[in-house]
Amino acid sequence: MRRLVVLIFVAAGCTGDKPEDSGASATVSTPPPSACGEVTEGYEVRLQGAVSLQGEPVAGAEVTIREKLWNAGRIHGTATTDANGLFEVQVTEIVSVEECWGTALDYTADVTWETWARSRDLNSTLYAAIIGSGEADIRSSPIELDEDWRPPLDTGR
Repeated sequence: MRRLVVLIFVAAGCTGDKPEDSGASATVSTPPPSACGEVTEGYEVRLQGAVSLQGEPVAGAEVTIREKLWNAGRIHGTATTDANGLFEVQVTEIVSVEECWGTALDYTADVTWETWARSRDLNSTLYAAIIGSGEADIRSSPIELDEDWRPPLDTGR
């Protein structure tokens, strides 16, 4: 029964995709969770993006690139939007798990500005940059803050 559960997990979660070798650091010897493949660390990607509120650029928004699963909470880069709502960040120390992008990894761009916040999934964006040019551009689809969507803030109560 245990073997069946593992096989179902593998069939449902693994994509079969593997980034091409881009000269990243050596393979980590620690085995990954479940039946995923080889783990490689050290990829870097230059990410450009934009932040808006009701279609207008947001200046001074804080952008944090985080990993939510593999190295939960680890920050891989930060930036602040300029007067045009644009940001550029070097995303460093990205981990790739062969055959399990999207299941063992969960990279996000977390944006905060005043009392608003938003999070955007970056898995496919970073994966495409790793196997491609090492650059990613999401400026054409800004991270849209929403006045009705407010994060739970630590108010100290």
